[in-house]
Amino acid sequence: SARRSIVKIGITFSGGGARGFAHLGAVQALHEAGIRPSIISGASAGAIVGAFLAAGYLPKRTMEIIADINFLKYFRPIIIGSGFVKLEKISDLLLNYFPENNFESLELPFTISTTNYTQGKVAYFSEGELIRPLLASASIPVIFEPITIGEDLYVDGGVLCNMPAQVIREQADYLFGINCNPIAKHAMARGT
Repeated sequence: SARRSIVKIGITFSGGGARGFAHLGAVQALHEAGIRPSIISGASAGAIVGAFLAAGYLPKRTMEIIADINFLKYFRPIIIGSGFVKLEKISDLLLNYFPENNFESLELPFTISTTNYTQGKVAYFSEGELIRPLLASASIPVIFEPITIGEDLYVDGGVLCNMPAQVIREQADYLFGINCNPIAKHAMARGT
């Protein structure tokens, strides 16, 4: 649209486990107000939501997909022999919706926040293979098996960067940060 080319809107989605899918309600409200993102970033469940939106899926359709394939059951830990749950089944499901499996095939620029467990630092992915970084960003430590990318192990992006706004800040005129986590009582008392 003309509006998208004039004003660049960025949206960042926090992690938050099953609460992360509440992001879709906020995005639906923005859509109804005529606000469409030009660039997206996300961590953990927010990365999954962000990937669908960056691929061109509308918020309502994304919610239908999540309900149809029951994403939430894959995020309910069932401890197996190693103590880890494997996310490989969800990888196959994601391929149905992202068949080209790369950032370059998305309609919008998109960045995923992960935690490089091997090096102990935040790592961002915005090019190349899509699904492995997406799984890594949602791979909650101790519950899910870390995801190997290259030589390193990666886990949930929310561990070190649960709201990856700064990574797209310079590319957006306006930035919406959508946080689906409860605000601590002491923060509310201070008025922050």
